[in-house]
Amino acid sequence: MELFECLQLVAIILGPAIGVALTILYTNLKSKKDLKRKEFLNLVAYRKSIPVSQVFVDSLNKIDVIFKNDAQIIAEWKKAQAELKKKPFNITDFDNRMLDLLKVMGESLGYNMDRQTDLSDFYTPENHYSALQLQVTLNQEFLRVLENSESFSTPKKK
Repeated sequence: MELFECLQLVAIILGPAIGVALTILYTNLKSKKDLKRKEFLNLVAYRKSIPVSQVFVDSLNKIDVIFKNDAQIIAEWKKAQAELKKKPFNITDFDNRMLDLLKVMGESLGYNMDRQTDLSDFYTPENHYSALQLQVTLNQEFLRVLENSESFSTPKKK
């Protein structure tokens, strides 16, 4: 067997194996980036939801795992966590920390984010606030009735 034939045989054997390995590597890297993007977009979408969305909370709880290799994101997340633990809780301080976190996350994913214009604006339809206020009022009134009532039983009919 000549050198050319040996090289041809090696290429026939290694070519597909290298192609499969590169495809697996690319797919793995793409899936990690897609997951980071999904969690980032969840955080952006639900950042000012009232009440706080479970999707938002779940995405926050995944930051340590999904972004573990990005020290700047982890550092901003730790600052935001510290705000969550402060007593009394200050929503403005937490919102500011979240904006910083989202800006850093967005930049790491290739988004050119402006903290003030892109992230601080948030749209919620007015009827969502109205429905929430109505629910709060109903809950308060229901609680008032419960607290001021001795019993809800009615006398038995004879």
